[in-house]
Amino acid sequence: MAVLTTRARSKLRSSTFAVPERRAYPIPDKAHAKAALALIRHARGPGEKARIRSKAKAMLASADGGMPMRYNMGGSYQVHRKGLRNY
Repeated sequence: MAVLTTRARSKLRSSTFAVPERRAYPIPDKAHAKAALALIRHARGPGEKARIRSKAKAMLASADGGMPMRYNMGGSYQVHRKGLRNY
């Protein structure tokens, strides 16, 4: 299952979430898209399930697969287009 710290989650834009008004089902990368699809049974109603499926499938179909974030010891997040790197 994909891991997203509370701090990293709070820094995500609302558009990253499948349900932005509740900030539910974050989908910043392919791992989180797979996790959202696995947890879709917990969604509130068929409309929300459709939004989650749509957002997750779009991420899985994208060429770049989102942009993973990594927390630095200096207190900042670094976004990398080609995966996580050690800093």
